[in-house]
Amino acid sequence: QQVPYLVQGSEPEPAGTNYMFRNTASVVAWDHDLLGGKITLSAYYDIDIVHPDITITKTADCSVAAIGEEVQYTITVENTGDNTIETFWIWDYMLDPLNPIYWASVWDPLNDDPDDLSPGEVLTLDSSDNPKLAHVIQPEDVFLDLYIPNIALIEAWDTQRHYLSRAAGVILLLVEPDIE
Repeated sequence: QQVPYLVQGSEPEPAGTNYMFRNTASVVAWDHDLLGGKITLSAYYDIDIVHPDITITKTADCSVAAIGEEVQYTITVENTGDNTIETFWIWDYMLDPLNPIYWASVWDPLNDDPDDLSPGEVLTLDSSDNPKLAHVIQPEDVFLDLYIPNIALIEAWDTQRHYLSRAAGVILLLVEPDIE
């Protein structure tokens, strides 16, 4: 008989400890015919508890910008979990509202050398890697006539198909050019 069990949040150790969860089942019986003794049998199975996690940060080369000014963005992704990230997409809807600005998948049959992120590995993208990360500020980028928000989102799957999603953003202050 199968008995489902949900591992409690307090049971696994922090990421990187290679924690094994031991699931033990025991049966106790009394043999009254032979010696009247107690018989105990048990079996266990160790389950590897994984801690998938990923972080994303986004920075800009300035804190204020004007419409028409070019801003250089940098996105940094780190695999902070203990499983390899096999597939991930990085979205930035201001820089490209329809397509990911970066993606990698070990499942891509057209990619002979796909990127993945091993535990602890860091991927940094800037305009030298992706021209979309150099963006000229447009009027439609401005929010409330004051701010220029920009958010990057990563969606990722590790080797055990755990789904991860994180976001990071940067907000620039809009400045008006001097009027003479």
